[in-house]
Amino acid sequence: MDSAAYISLDVLDLGVDLLLEYESLLQDEELDKAKNNQEKIQIFNKLSLEAGDQTTKKLRDFRDNVAEVCDKFGLKKDLIVAEVGGDELTLVVNSKDISEEKLQELLFALKQKTNTRVIKTVVGETDKNVSPGSSEEDKVKEHLKAIKRAETGAGIAKDIEEAVRKLNLILQTHGEEAVAKKIGSLSKLFVIETWEKKPEVKSSVIVSEKEGEFKISKLGYQFDYKSIQSDLDGILGRKTPAQSAEEEKVKKQNVA
Repeated sequence: MDSAAYISLDVLDLGVDLLLEYESLLQDEELDKAKNNQEKIQIFNKLSLEAGDQTTKKLRDFRDNVAEVCDKFGLKKDLIVAEVGGDELTLVVNSKDISEEKLQELLFALKQKTNTRVIKTVVGETDKNVSPGSSEEDKVKEHLKAIKRAETGAGIAKDIEEAVRKLNLILQTHGEEAVAKKIGSLSKLFVIETWEKKPEVKSSVIVSEKEGEFKISKLGYQFDYKSIQSDLDGILGRKTPAQSAEEEKVKKQNVA
């Protein structure tokens, strides 16, 4: 397969859910009713065996939902699926079998159906090492690089998730006006939605890469990552690339 799209799916908050499930079981009334330590140990062992049942069901539902979406798009038969740990999947789609528009629809369908972080990286015939005549070794290397680039895409998605958490904290403590000011030019990326009179900042996105360039997409909008990186760093309280470059320049001048 020379042209391929790698779709990396990572279930969100699975570790947190597992911890909450375990803590909930430890607060079971049976433990309080135990007559002695021996009985308490027996009850504890029984509850420990049950810990993770809900999380396991969540993972099964996740895989079933992925299969359902892929089947709907006619990809289930020839789809290559690789499991990366219990809470991650990587789907490999032959780019020649699906249009770019249909691929975008697939990404959003997976995002909507599963509570996951969705990252797409690609290998295409435009890549010099995947062109006709390239060796199998070169092609394999390019595919491995595409899989590796998904880690960068996941980092971008995590930054957006962290920004959402920070913005919601500002919303709770300082109100909508302060949040709107903090969001600034990223008002299409971060939106305030009100549900049952309770406002909340949200941003449901997918991250895509092509030829080393990352784009952030949500329904109706697409952002070039480089163009919003400084504003996103500002929300996260990081130094922007320009600020870092200026500091480095000052350091060199001081050394000179």
